[in-house]
Parts: sequence; structure tokens; C-alpha cells
Amino acid sequence: MNPTDAPSRYRLFKKGAYGTFYIEDVLSRRQTSLKTKDKKEAERLYQAHCECAEAPDRAYRVGIGLRRKHRSGCRHPNLETSC
Repeated sequence: MNPTDAPSRYRLFKKGAYGTFYIEDVLSRRQTSLKTKDKKEAERLYQAHCECAEAPDRAYRVGIGLRRKHRSGCRHPNLETSC
């Protein structure tokens, strides 16, 4: 089986009269709103959730690094505002 063919832990779907996108954890059946109606944005957030499920230790380290940068007041090179 190819790693790209592995079943995902999350399922992306549209729900409600307003068409808000949600993800569902297939293990726990917990549904979480992505708080967007834009399909491309929903797919981006879905991919981020899938990547975090595959490597939670890496996601944790990245989150810690972002918090440290935020507290130190660093400036992101591609943005006008600070991190």
C-alpha cells in the first residue's frame, strides 16, 4: 500500500443550510467546524489536520516554536505584521 493511499483519520464534509465545512474524526466520531464556507480553505485545513494526526510530535514542536516566537515579538519576513 502506498503511503498516499492510507486511510485518513479525518473526513471532510459540508453541513447545514449555510454550507459550513466540518471535519469528523473517524475514530472518535467527533465533528469540528472549520468555520469556513470556502472549499479551498477547508481543504487546506483538512490537510493540516491529517498531517498533525500522522506526526503529532512534530506538530507539538512546531506549536511550541510558534508560541516562543510570538512571545519574543519576532517579525515574519513575508508579513507586514509581527508573528
